[in-house]
Amino acid sequence: MAANFWESTQRRHWQFTKGQLEDIRKKLEDEDQNLVQMYPLPKLLDSGNDWDSDTSKLGECEFFMISEMSSQLIVHHPYRSLTALQPIFSLTPEESALAWSIINDHYMTDLPLLFAPHIIAIMSILLALVLRPNTTGLQSASGSAGTMSSAAHAALGSTGQSKPGNGDKLGGARTKVQKLANWLAESNIDIEAIVDCTQEIISFYEIQEVYNEKLSREQINRFVKARGLDK
Repeated sequence: MAANFWESTQRRHWQFTKGQLEDIRKKLEDEDQNLVQMYPLPKLLDSGNDWDSDTSKLGECEFFMISEMSSQLIVHHPYRSLTALQPIFSLTPEESALAWSIINDHYMTDLPLLFAPHIIAIMSILLALVLRPNTTGLQSASGSAGTMSSAAHAALGSTGQSKPGNGDKLGGARTKVQKLANWLAESNIDIEAIVDCTQEIISFYEIQEVYNEKLSREQINRFVKARGLDK
């Protein structure tokens, strides 16, 4: 896999459209429909309490992943882009930590398979700047997903619309949001992709509000025992 994301096998073979992902899932479901109907796929946020830390099983999983990736082990991730963009937008440690947490959360969604790492990093910065003045963490942010969506879309909607010098009259995170919007307007980055990516992660937080962890764990335990995977 190339060190350049645009030439990498990750981009050529592991980036999909939503339609392609839907087709792949449909194909997998069709292969064993009885299993799918018997054990609906749960949304598990934390598997730490369901599987132990057996290092031998971890090693088996590691070799499986190496084989699955055909030993192409360079994986491009948004953390590097976030680190590179941090000084450009003068992010505070708190803003960087919040953006980092959002990137952590995106791995529980389809976003790594749908968008390039830099798109996800910019999305995390945008949300961190939008959320920072109003909340101390993502837990409270998820409770106001609608407000978060409106604020993020308003920020992106102002791309390129501010007049020179206006940003200097604003304070704190608002100035940084405007700086980000102006920077995007002058770049060749796909703003529509950022909007779509932002909406996807916000939708995830909305689902997280009604997520039933106990039910999901019970479903997974039933599946594991029924398939004899606990032995």
